[in-house]
Formats: sequence, C-alpha cells, structure tokens
Amino acid sequence: MASYLSAIAVLGVPAEVYMFGIHILYFYVSYPIGVVIASYVCLPVFFKSGGCTAYEMLYMAVVLYAPALALSAVTNVSIWTSVISVGAVCMFYCTLGGMKAVLWTDLFQAMLMFIGIFAIVIKGFSDIGFSEVFRIGYEEDRIAVPTLSPSLTERYTVWNLLIQGCIYSLMTFGANQIQIQRLLTLKNISRSRMALYLSIPLNVLFYILACVAGLVIYAHFYKCDPLTASNKPISAADQLLPFYIIKVLGGYPGLPGLCICGVFAAALSTVSSGLNSLSAVTMQDLVRPFLESRGYSEKTMAFTAKALTLFYGVLCILMTVLGTVFGNLIQAAQIIWAMCGGPVLAIFLLGMLTTRTNEK
Repeated sequence: MASYLSAIAVLGVPAEVYMFGIHILYFYVSYPIGVVIASYVCLPVFFKSGGCTAYEMLYMAVVLYAPALALSAVTNVSIWTSVISVGAVCMFYCTLGGMKAVLWTDLFQAMLMFIGIFAIVIKGFSDIGFSEVFRIGYEEDRIAVPTLSPSLTERYTVWNLLIQGCIYSLMTFGANQIQIQRLLTLKNISRSRMALYLSIPLNVLFYILACVAGLVIYAHFYKCDPLTASNKPISAADQLLPFYIIKVLGGYPGLPGLCICGVFAAALSTVSSGLNSLSAVTMQDLVRPFLESRGYSEKTMAFTAKALTLFYGVLCILMTVLGTVFGNLIQAAQIIWAMCGGPVLAIFLLGMLTTRTNEK
C-alpha cells in the first residue's frame, strides 16, 4: 500500500480539497471494480508468465519533487538539497537490500504516513470542532456532489470520476510493475488476491483522511488564505499542508517533525519501489539475456542490477526539474498516468484478452 500512496497523495489531495472541494473522493466509488477486474484478469497471467512495464521514470521524478516542495515551504532547505537527499537514501537501501529492504521499509513508512495524517485531523477537530469543520466546508462549497454534466471541460463530474476510478485502479494493479512485483512475491494467487483486497479499505481510509485534512486546513485558513495574503507565505497550494503543520502544530515538540516525516516516508516508499522495479525490468528483459548469452556469472548480474538501481536513481533526480512544468501535484500525477499508463494498460489487455495480437 505504501508504494501506491506517494507524497503526491499526502500533499496533493489536501491541496485539491482546499481549492476545489471533496469531489476527488468520489473517485473511490468505482475504484474497487478495477481492483477486482485486475485480480481475475491480469493477476493469473502474471503468475503464469510474469510481466513488467517501465513507464515509472517520469512519475518517480514528480514524486521526488513533492516532498522537496513541502520542505522548502517551511524551512531554509532548498528544493535540490531535499531532492538529492531523498534520492540518495532510496538508492542506498534499494542497492544494498533489494526487494526485501523495500518491502520492510514500506511497512514502517506506511505507519508514519497514517500517524502524520491522523495527527493533523485530530488537532484540527480539537481546535475548530468536528461539526464546525464540516459546516464551513459545506457553506463554502467544499463539500458537494460532482455535477452530472457530460462536459469534457469541467474539472470533476460524476462520469469522469467513476470512469477514472475504475481505469486507474485497473491500470495500477494490472499493468504497473511496482504493484505486480509485490503481488508476485506471495506464494500463490489466492494470497495475492487477499493482499489486493485488503489494500482497498486501507487506501480508501487514507484518502478519506487526506480529504478531511484538506477540509481542516480550509476551515483554519478560509478567512485568511495564505495563497492570497499580502505577505504571501507560500507560493503553491501543494505547500498548504506543511505550512499548516508548522503554523498549528509548531508548539508541540516533535509533532511537526513527525508529520513532515510522514510526507517524506510517502516519497521514500514510492521512489524506492520505483527504482527497484525499473532495475528489475531492465535487468530481466534487456541485460540478463545479453549477459547470459556471453556466459557471465550470477555475481556479475547481481552487481549489474545494483548499478542499474544507482543509474535510475541519478536519472530520476535529474528529471525532477520536470516537476515544475506540470502544475499542481495531483494534476501532474494524472497527466503522467493518463499519458503513459493508459496506453500500457491497453497493450497489456490486448495481449491478455486476444489471441490475434502479437508483437507486430
């Protein structure tokens, strides 16, 4: 679960709710449908033959950019210092520990993510009041049902959210190496399906908490918006959550650091998973056949796999500059997944569901 939830979700969802309301939450109404389809259509194929895709590179760059943006909003640490630090840590434990290290660190990082978001929500309810948060959200149109309009130009409608939720989950669990690689580490397909189904309530719970955190932040700032204030303390909506953490939780020793750790844990889990997957895909599909044909030993192949992890880590750091051209984090994630993930899912489904499709 931690590899699926990135710093884009931790920072981007509260910012999206602050700016546009909780419409994004309706995305999860159809989300389980795609998960079930993936578990019965895609998972059996992968257990029989394995599968991979390597479009994560661009997404990893944006994920690296997200916590750097957050930290730069509340400290004097530059964006590039943060990017290089997170990238270096991920490269270090992915190179030395491999998949086992990634799985165990994901567990602890998921715990940090939940602790951080819980702290924000609980503190908000304590200061503002449970009913008051939702009253303000309702009166300010941050709690509303998406329109039924068929327009393709509106940001959120019932139709685009329902379609996106199903396709997105099918793409994530049916054609994404990060998730596929984890599901294939289990002993059999039954356990993989069980893990897949157990991830649904945890993912939905986290997104509900992230949306509530967005409402809490809005209720706190709606009379004095930091984005439009004369002194302009922050420059982007994605910096709202770390700004709120420092401003509201700053009086509690250790708590702001714990919450910021949750943001970085989300980034570390996704980036480490991506680096591991990119290395595995390149090694299995391109490098291993070449090395085996020339009689190289397993030791050489293991060293090559570690070198590939380092290579992709450096490349992701360098590509982080692209994070500035996509707009906000949620928008960046949706652009990348739609641009790259959709065609990859289509190719996978063609291969799985038709007999006439071949490499030509």
